[in-house]
Amino acid sequence: MKHFKKFFSYLVALTMVLSLATFTGTKVYADTTGTAGSGSAPTTYKLTINNVIKGHTLKMYQVLTGDLSTNEEGKKVLSNAKWGNGVKSITDIDKIKEGDKVSDADMSKLSATNFDPSTSITVYSDDTDSHVYSSNNKKAVKIVGDETSVVFENVKAGYYVVTDSAPNDSESNVKQTTTKSIVQIVGDTAVAEKAGTIQSEKKVEDVNDSTGATTTGQESTNLLGKGELGDSADYDIGDSINYTIEAKLPENYAAYDTFPLTFVDTMSKGLTYNNDAKLHFGKKDTDGIKVSDLTADQYIVGSTENVKYDSNDKETNAKKYSWAITNLKSLATAKGKTLNAGDVVYITYSATLNEYAVIGSKGNPNKMHIEFDSNPYNKTPDTKETPDDTNIVFTYEAVFNKVDQNKEPLTGADFTLYKLVKGTWTDVTKLGKDEHNTPKKIKEAYTKNNKTAENATFTFKGIDDGSYKLVESTTPNGYNTMEDKYFTITADHKIIDDKPTLIELKAKANGEGLDLTGTNGVLTTEIENKEGSKLPSTGGMGTTLLYVAGGILVAC
Repeated sequence: MKHFKKFFSYLVALTMVLSLATFTGTKVYADTTGTAGSGSAPTTYKLTINNVIKGHTLKMYQVLTGDLSTNEEGKKVLSNAKWGNGVKSITDIDKIKEGDKVSDADMSKLSATNFDPSTSITVYSDDTDSHVYSSNNKKAVKIVGDETSVVFENVKAGYYVVTDSAPNDSESNVKQTTTKSIVQIVGDTAVAEKAGTIQSEKKVEDVNDSTGATTTGQESTNLLGKGELGDSADYDIGDSINYTIEAKLPENYAAYDTFPLTFVDTMSKGLTYNNDAKLHFGKKDTDGIKVSDLTADQYIVGSTENVKYDSNDKETNAKKYSWAITNLKSLATAKGKTLNAGDVVYITYSATLNEYAVIGSKGNPNKMHIEFDSNPYNKTPDTKETPDDTNIVFTYEAVFNKVDQNKEPLTGADFTLYKLVKGTWTDVTKLGKDEHNTPKKIKEAYTKNNKTAENATFTFKGIDDGSYKLVESTTPNGYNTMEDKYFTITADHKIIDDKPTLIELKAKANGEGLDLTGTNGVLTTEIENKEGSKLPSTGGMGTTLLYVAGGILVAC
């Protein structure tokens, strides 16, 4: 009776654990039909796992068995507890043999941990022997089709651990956590799975300098639901770009005692991190806290690592940064914040498009993923990472070919390109200077078509969409100065896409301006200069008329 009372208290504790574990909605009832004949007591039961997820693998391990009976209140209970064939070890219990009775001391140790699998139970991982119960003659059940449930049959009365492991999902930004729950079987039982999923997103803000407008209409494509955040943008070299990297907490967040979370971001050579990262607790925490203000026990300063951006990159010229939060739960408490399952934790930071930026349709990519503990039931973190999510920032160039009336390269000219920025026409070569006052805009003049003429072609690199004015600041001798030319650059790129691309780039004349044609992020046009009016250099009727007109003027 002493053992019976202890074991009954164990059942109550397990029932409480089940309500908090990652399987919910447990329903326990006895099979009145039996397997040994009509009206007889059943010897085995069925465990049904509902709401299973495609791609996951389920395994079932027996932890405890015993004698099933009905108490005075009519409830099904287990007595004479014995170790099952699926348990490998229990914390603080060295030797476990299948069929051995569970001692009072062992029961006490189990009760002390409330039968929490995070600290108590280790199961076998061998799928080939009797450690794992079968479902439809399969040991490890992988959900490959559209099935919504899995049934384990011929299950004896006892206590079981069901593990649910999930692979990386390379087709999305979602990564599953591992779930584990103790299930009591005293009759046919059904449980509904509650999988823990981690989601991550990387987004960039796109702003037009000339109009001040931000690209909008993207609320449904990011975890924060912010309409101005997309997957691509375009900027001038020297501009500061706002990024957001987001992580959505898993459904089983409450099951974690500690929750380490690391944001990992890789920037291609054309991007320079501005060391201004802020951590935000939830969608409404718009202010956030500076990561640099966190203490050493709250935040592990990640190393800045030179890496290859991807397998196509020949150089280790990309930069990898990491922001590692040692325990999100304790940090949130320390900052007076409350976080729950499904909340979004995110980092905001800025990067400058630098002089190494790639011009044109290839763009300047930036990718991120998060690293997290995928299994709340292990003392040692089981670190996994979400698939990379990529943004791209484009920048363009405009090429002006100076020609004479015969379409031949014309030397001796110079041009200044202005951009309308916040209502002011600004020389593009003077935008985006760094702390050393070094121009980051690139202007080049070079020979056209390998001919002998010099300074006949003018290229302005690192510009984006907006309103522009081209001014002939130096005119070749003997030629008329070009009137100022106005044009507007527009760019169409996929702002919501896993692999953003540049679709179209064009420049339309404003009034008596210029039309430029674009290919792969490069805009080009010809600028023709006409010679000024000249007197004839030889005799003839034209010269005679001039003499007559001059004589008349003198007489007058």
